[in-house]
This record gives sequence, C-alpha cells and structure tokens, in this order.
Amino acid sequence: MKTVRSRKRLEFTKASLHDSNAFNNLVDYTEEAVFADKGYANKPRRKKLESKGIFDGILEKGYRNKPLTPVQKKVNRLLSSIRNRVEKTFAFMKNVLGYERCSYYDLERNRFEFTFAAFVFNIRRMISLTT
Repeated sequence: MKTVRSRKRLEFTKASLHDSNAFNNLVDYTEEAVFADKGYANKPRRKKLESKGIFDGILEKGYRNKPLTPVQKKVNRLLSSIRNRVEKTFAFMKNVLGYERCSYYDLERNRFEFTFAAFVFNIRRMISLTT
C-alpha cells in the first residue's frame, strides 16, 4: 500500500480578489478530485483537470440565455452534498466560534485568526472522533 502525503495550503486574500484567483495556488494537480462551487467554473480549468486525469467536481454554472439543464442541476445537487461536508467547517467557525467577519485591517492578523479557528475546529473534531 502506497501512502502519498500531499502538503495542502491555505490561501488568504483580500476581499477585493475573487476566490477563483487563488485556485492555481491551492490545487497542485496531484489530487484525485477537485470539488468547488460554480465561481471556479471555466473551460480552461476544466480541461486542465481532465488532461491530468483529475475528477472535476466543480459545479456547473448557468449563463444568460443558457440555463442549466435538468441533468446539470441533478449533478450539482450530488456534488453539493459532497461539498456540504467542507462547508460544515465554516458553519462551525461562524456559529460556534463567532467568526463571522475579519476582526483586523491587517491581512496577516486575519490570516492568523482564521488559521487559529481552523486549529480549534480540528482539535474539536479530533476529540469527537477519538471518544
């Protein structure tokens, strides 16, 4: 059995930058699958995932005069149920830790606060998994 350890990163950017700008910094194309919301959807990104043999779990996006087909909507619902597990992390940070918005004007301090909230979530999760 081969164990592959991949170092995953956290990308923390200014609110003025769209999340999809950080996609290439977060995905190193050694993953088996990539799941993301429709804000990350674009043809070049999908083609690169396909060329690397990575499962494309990016939600489909409707466009003006070209709404999603019923099949695309069904696929989006399936993919959303998988993404829901990740979103629960952010719900915990918001509802339990009170992390609704950044507290500082400085990017580094906000990055630290968010990373610390992620540590708290992981420690809580570890405790619940081991008891």
